[in-house]
Formats: sequence, structure tokens, C-alpha cells
Amino acid sequence: MSDFPKNRVLNPCIGYCLFNDDSICAGCGRSRDERADWIFMSESEKQATVIKAKERLPKKNK
Repeated sequence: MSDFPKNRVLNPCIGYCLFNDDSICAGCGRSRDERADWIFMSESEKQATVIKAKERLPKKNK
């Protein structure tokens, strides 16, 4: 059983931190600032960040 609240937004980091010229991480899609500010964000801010980050990542071929 987990001690974390059910609505907790998980950190999208996959351990592949490589930033492009726009300071966007190739692994998770977050900006440098979003990555640094993650621990200070509210759950709603984290959710919005995850949504934006997913939109920034290139679409993978299926």
C-alpha cells in the first residue's frame, strides 16, 4: 500500500536529460525551468506541466 495520495502527479523524468537549443529536455519534454521548479509546484501546476511536456515531445512512429 502506498503512502502517496492518489491524485499525486508523478515526475515525468525518464533519466535521459539532454536539452535542445530551446532548453527542452529530449527525455521528458519539460523546460529547464520546469524541471528545476518541479519540487515547488502544486499538483495542478505539475499536471499542466506534464500535459505541455507531452505536447513538446516528438511523435514516435508506430
